Amino acid sequence: MIDFTCTCGFKSQAKDELAGKKVKCPNCGRVVILPSPDVSSQHSPDEEYAMHNSEKKGRMKWYALIGGAIAIVVIGVVTLALNRDPFVANTKNRKESYKQYLQKSEAFFDSVRRTNSDLEVGINHPKFQERI
Repeated sequence: MIDFTCTCGFKSQAKDELAGKKVKCPNCGRVVILPSPDVSSQHSPDEEYAMHNSEKKGRMKWYALIGGAIAIVVIGVVTLALNRDPFVANTKNRKESYKQYLQKSEAFFDSVRRTNSDLEVGINHPKFQERI
């Protein structure tokens, strides 16, 4: 039998087959790594607790990394969903939207053409010619 002491101070025994494995303390439920029977120096409860916490911190870093990656993917998907054309799913609405775009574009270019023709008329106007 292997004697071990948990960080809570509880002393217990375990079978020799469990040497070097993790077991739960019957008192507090913390995980304790059982020492090998051939090792003369056993870890103190404080060292056991420190090893357990370092394992926990390593896992927490991975959880944080994976959680961050998932958050980035979710934010990207939501951003794409919010910025996409609302008429993509409906072909009829998409065609109408495109027609409206063309009409607005044509109206803009007509106003530019009118402005240019007005400028040409203004330059050829006799009063403008007098100033030159």
